[in-house]
Amino acid sequence: MPNSVPMKQTHFKRIIARNVTVPLAAGIAGALIFVAVITYLLSVMSSVEQSEKVIGQAHEAAKLISDEESGLRGFLLSNDELFLAPYVIARSKAAAALQTLAASVKDSPVQLERVRSIIGLRDGWNEYAREAIALRRKDGQFMTLVRSGRGRTTVEAIRTQFNGFL
Repeated sequence: MPNSVPMKQTHFKRIIARNVTVPLAAGIAGALIFVAVITYLLSVMSSVEQSEKVIGQAHEAAKLISDEESGLRGFLLSNDELFLAPYVIARSKAAAALQTLAASVKDSPVQLERVRSIIGLRDGWNEYAREAIALRRKDGQFMTLVRSGRGRTTVEAIRTQFNGFL
């Protein structure tokens, strides 16, 4: 290379800076964006997992309340104490399930209010159930209470609250 002109040192440094610094800065910026996206996705996944957990708890509580209703209905129709077993079992489990559900949504005032409403409605329904059981055991004159529709409307209100919750 007899015709080559020596390159000035400042020009060489500028070329090196452009060919090394720019790609390095772009790589670091890309890595930071990648870390930010991964962090965001992990937080979203955590929220989704929490939502799935709460939905599962709500479905379990609704199932237990349905078991209470079915047990009561079976007893009222048959006057057989064996049919009260699902009612008795589900009664204690449902109370605990609703308290767990309330604790799970304590950070959401709207959802917490819905759970409290469900708890209040369920307490009213349980009072109805106790009255119906006592009447059925006493003299069998429970049909007036059943025909009043109090139990049915309360259960429908509970289902409406669960639908709103979900």
